[in-house]
Parts: sequence; C-alpha cells; structure tokens
Amino acid sequence: MSYQFQSNAPLGVELFIKASHRQPVMNALHRAYLPMQAFILGLMIFVIAGCIAIGLLLIAWLDVDGMIGTLLLTLLPFAVAALIWFGFMRSIARGMYRRMLDSPLYNGPVRYDVSQKGFAMTSDTAHWSVDWPAMDKVTRHPSGLFMYAGGFIYAIPKEAAPADQYDAMWDDIRHWFEASQ
Repeated sequence: MSYQFQSNAPLGVELFIKASHRQPVMNALHRAYLPMQAFILGLMIFVIAGCIAIGLLLIAWLDVDGMIGTLLLTLLPFAVAALIWFGFMRSIARGMYRRMLDSPLYNGPVRYDVSQKGFAMTSDTAHWSVDWPAMDKVTRHPSGLFMYAGGFIYAIPKEAAPADQYDAMWDDIRHWFEASQ
C-alpha cells in the first residue's frame, strides 16, 4: 500500500512551529540560540528584580493588606517574564521557519509519497526521502502529520492529504514506523 498525492498550498510557518513543539530531541532552535538565550535570561533576571521592586512599591503605595493582594503583586513579575520569554522564542522560531519556507526549495507544488519503505517529498527544486528506520518519531496533530528524523521535521498538512485517505494513511504510517523500530 502506498499513498501519492500533491499539494499546491504552501507549507505554513504555524505548521512548523506546532511540529517543533513535539520534536523528540532538544529543539534545534533552542540549541542554536543558546548565547542569545543567556543574554535574554540575564535581561529577564533584571526585569524580574525590577518587577518585584515595583510590586513592593505598589504594595506599600496601595496599602495592600492580605495574602491575596501580596501574592498577586509578587507573582506579576514572573508572569511578565514568562510572556516576554515565550514571545521572544516564538518570534525567533517564526523568523527561522519563514526564511526556510521562503527559499526556492519550497516553491511550487509539493508531491508526497508515503509507502511501506518510507516518506518522500518532492518539489520542483528538491527531493527529500527518509526511510522509516531513520525516523525518531511520528505524531498526529489536528493540523497535520509530523515525522522527525534527527533534527529534521517533515510535515504533511492535513489539507494536503486526501480527506478520504487521511485516517488510513495515519494508521499505516504508525504501523510502518513501529514495525521498523
């Protein structure tokens, strides 16, 4: 059994961001930006210290009594720091995937070939082929099927696959992957 189909829809940045969150090895994005993360971490510590100072001033200025007000003003800096951190990392990921998807490798229609041997994607300018034993993980997400080999992510957007074959194809992919391990 094999599945062959073509998609004219471009691969989306959001699809790769979702796929990267499920990657089995340490996300290559985080590894690549380790020095920048160290800088941002130092900045975050500065922000947290500043927020705590502001929180303490607010507690004194507003004359907050009670545990709930004090707790909320104390947790505020950590919430702000988390929002900044994850927003920053998401913007880096978005930029990396946008540059990748804007390359000539992904221009034009993409043809998919999924079989017992493995998975292949072909565009007008490139061809990727990976056999199931080389895959680390395969997952299903509402937006598509994700396959991982080392630091590489292969994605089949849900709308690219024929709707009447999608569930059967996922069952076969999972079976072929498990049999190869």
